[in-house]
Amino acid sequence: MSPVSRFFVYWLRLRNRALKIHGNVKIATWNINSIKSRIQHVYNWSERNLPDVLCLQETKCPDDKFPIQKLRPLGYQHTALFGERTYNGVAILS
Repeated sequence: MSPVSRFFVYWLRLRNRALKIHGNVKIATWNINSIKSRIQHVYNWSERNLPDVLCLQETKCPDDKFPIQKLRPLGYQHTALFGERTYNGVAILS
């Protein structure tokens, strides 16, 4: 299992312990190819589509530089980040 897959499984286990989900859940995944250059697109799309969980790949951003504060107004209070500078990186927001 790849590190990203292990990370996702670990995050889901933590999330399931923390929440009891009732009804439908909308999960969106997006190969963003740099969060810094597309943060406004992510914000606008998320505001229109309201996914419960947003999974981003290719964030190309270290964890400490991820613009989570710009996405918190959309209700994403829980984040799991694994970022690398200029290469790879994933983020799971809920």
